[in-house]
Amino acid sequence: MSRESKFFSVPDRKTMTEKVKELECFGWELLSVSGLNVSITRETQNKVYPELVRYEYEYEALNEELNKLHEPISPFFNVILFIILTILFILPGILYLIYYLYSKQKYMRLYNEYSSKYDQLSQQIKEICDKSRIIFFSPQEE
Repeated sequence: MSRESKFFSVPDRKTMTEKVKELECFGWELLSVSGLNVSITRETQNKVYPELVRYEYEYEALNEELNKLHEPISPFFNVILFIILTILFILPGILYLIYYLYSKQKYMRLYNEYSSKYDQLSQQIKEICDKSRIIFFSPQEE
C-alpha cells in the first residue's frame, strides 16, 4: 500500500477543522496535529485516486480564485463635512454630494459583482467536495 503525505499550517483551530473536513473529501486522512501544523495522508492505490486528484486540483484552483477576491470598501459620507462645505462653498458641497452618489453607485455595482462571484465560487467548491465525497465514500470494487 502506497501512501502520500501532505503538511500545512493554519491560522486558527476553526480553520484547521474546516480545512481537514474539506480535504477528507479527496481521500485525505488526518495523521497528526502539532499546534497549528497539520499532517495528512492518503492511499494512492485507491481505484478512484486519479479522480480524487483531479477534483482536488479543481478545488485548489477555485480556492485560490476565492482568496484573490477583495470586498470593495464602502465610501464614507460625513454629514458634518457636507454641511460645512455647503455653508462655506455651496458648489463644492454639491460637487461632493455628486461625487458621493457616484461612488456609492459604483460601490454597489462592485459589491454585487463581488457577492455574486463569491457565492458562485463557494457553491463550486461545495459541489467539488460533494462529488469527491460521493466517489471516495461509495462502495469500491476490489
